[in-house]
Amino acid sequence: MNYNLSTQVISKRYKIKQFIQIIAPFFEGEKLKIIIIIITVLINIGTSVLTPYMITLAIDGPIAQKNISLLSQISLGLIGVFLISALAAYGQARIMGYLSQRVLFRLRQQVFQTLQSLPIEFFHQNKAGDLISRINNDTDKINQFLSEGVLRFISLFFSVIGIAIMMIVLNWYMAILVLGLTAMLLIITRIITPFIEKVNARGLSDQGNLASEVQEGLMNFKVLVAFQIQEYFMTHFQIISDAVYKSKSKTNILNEGISPIYTLFANISQIIILLIGIRLIISGQITVGLLIGFIAYAQKFFEPLRILGTIIGNLQGALAAWNRVQDILILENNLLILPSSDILDPNTQEIIQFKEVSFGYAQNMIIHNMSMTLEKGKTYALVGPTGGGKSTTAALMARLYDPQEGVIEFKNQDIRQLTDEERTNKIGFILQEPFLFSGTLADNIRYGNNKLLESSEEEILLTLQKYELMELLYSFEQGLGTLIQTNSISLGQKQLISFIRVLLRNPELLILDEASANIDTVTEQKLQYILSQLPSTTTKVIIAHRLNTIQKADQIFFISGGVLTPAENFEAALNLIQTQKI
Repeated sequence: MNYNLSTQVISKRYKIKQFIQIIAPFFEGEKLKIIIIIITVLINIGTSVLTPYMITLAIDGPIAQKNISLLSQISLGLIGVFLISALAAYGQARIMGYLSQRVLFRLRQQVFQTLQSLPIEFFHQNKAGDLISRINNDTDKINQFLSEGVLRFISLFFSVIGIAIMMIVLNWYMAILVLGLTAMLLIITRIITPFIEKVNARGLSDQGNLASEVQEGLMNFKVLVAFQIQEYFMTHFQIISDAVYKSKSKTNILNEGISPIYTLFANISQIIILLIGIRLIISGQITVGLLIGFIAYAQKFFEPLRILGTIIGNLQGALAAWNRVQDILILENNLLILPSSDILDPNTQEIIQFKEVSFGYAQNMIIHNMSMTLEKGKTYALVGPTGGGKSTTAALMARLYDPQEGVIEFKNQDIRQLTDEERTNKIGFILQEPFLFSGTLADNIRYGNNKLLESSEEEILLTLQKYELMELLYSFEQGLGTLIQTNSISLGQKQLISFIRVLLRNPELLILDEASANIDTVTEQKLQYILSQLPSTTTKVIIAHRLNTIQKADQIFFISGGVLTPAENFEAALNLIQTQKI
């Protein structure tokens, strides 16, 4: 399955209507807050529409009649309207700020949960930096639009409608002129909107590439320093950074470029209204107060449109960000759990069976028609040249991938019928580069073990005593309370923890993929001691280049070019290795 987000073609790009439909579930449970926000929006719209009309009444009434008392009352009324508007705007901003963060939290959680459910193949096809950019930057861009753009858009949209109605009430002739200019403006906006969306999408993609470049460079900085290739990294970074600079500059220019167009049309309309209004005053068709009130309405009419122009640019950016986020949310794990019709045979001697299995990455086939059977309690070794298919075979045993052809059975049952929990409890996998989480040693031992998940440190110590592993804690100064950080412990200590972690889960099949390749002989002896604590029924599969680690294996398989050849004994395996010049 193609999981590459950079090349994936989505059948439809999400527009405003679809965006609203899909984002709506993230507002679930926030009904009261949404009602309060709607009320504050309506209050703001009401005050915005009412203010120019009150000014018109003041000019044609108490000002023309020099009625100071009535003018004072209208002025106090205006102050009250302004205060109500300010309080409504404050309440609206405060509630929406909270609500938008809740939506952002739910959206990021949904994206992360989707990523957690995807197979290893997805992470091989996509860069970590780009995924981080989608989780952080793209969701934040959506949140900014939700917290700032949506309410303003709704408020300004209905304000424009209310103001348009009031302009028609005051003078339909001048109102038609203003609405005609507005129609021309909306046509221009509609024409340039698709181009703005395309540029925003390109900018977000370039930003994701930049995040990937930084992440890869920092993770491998030791290599950069060791080979003195910082200059190469800087040059490559500069190229990508320059692409981001150009695309983001174009994005900002286009997003902000709509606003001056709206301002230009607003200024033109003001001149036209003023010229026509003066003629109508001279002819006695309208009053001065009505003209001033109409000009105030026109200003209020085009000001929301100008802001809407800016919001439309932000909306296109949010839609582009949403498309990138949605590209993740629509993905599904192709490692399906098949309905289980059989119960694992507890008496079978056959732990794993490959039946004419073939597998490859993209178009490159790695494993070709492989068949083999691994039995309970035996130790198997996989040897062969680099790139021959050893690690891929081990990954198929642990069901990190599914074969493209053939079937893999665990205890005479299709391995796809095991749930994730069943599979990870029964199959242990130790890699060459162990990964530990930030936290204490106890936290890392508990990880992945449902039996120890709620155990105290005292209970974990009792478990370690049961397996005679207490001496291994002496290399950690604070025992189970030792804080694990990136560079706080050695590679050997990390591997010790990963071995203990797997041992306490008591797997029926244990796969060791070059697990002792980068450690000293003393640590290797400790690891061998941990393995000796496993039950005699545990089947072990060892991938190793050190011949002493496979010398006692019950069966050695030679894998080269994706083809498996059983070796009769250790000497036969040596001959195959020497023939291939490994």
